[in-house]
Amino acid sequence: MNPRLTKELRPLLLPWALATVAGAGHLLARPNSAFFHGALGDFVSGLAGLAFVVGVLVLAAMPMGAELHDRTLALLFSQPLERERLWKEKLFAASLMVAALVIVHGLATVAMGRLNLTFALLYLAFAVTAICSVGYHTLATRSVLVGIA
Repeated sequence: MNPRLTKELRPLLLPWALATVAGAGHLLARPNSAFFHGALGDFVSGLAGLAFVVGVLVLAAMPMGAELHDRTLALLFSQPLERERLWKEKLFAASLMVAALVIVHGLATVAMGRLNLTFALLYLAFAVTAICSVGYHTLATRSVLVGIA
């Protein structure tokens, strides 16, 4: 694997794993029909949707936020590389991890039998919008939390 891509993906593994476990954790309750069809099952399913949204926002902000947090952005821009290439690498890493989260969350939703085309398109549009805008807003405000908000 490309070492520069590995460098970008490494800090994203923990947030991705947490969002994946939280998003797909409700699959453990599937065999128990009392849990799956009750109010608690709806709550856990809603919690999985919240984990997906927060995971997408964090994964979209982390590539730029890690550079701001470690104060290595000026050092990164002083390298003899085009800024466009650096932006593309960070955007590709965020897109790759968000796409993996979308696949896991989508498969969990299909396995639970709660697939709704309207919500699927809404989640997909949200993921694309977050990837395209959160990195820019994180850099513009120099804050990960403001970039996410």
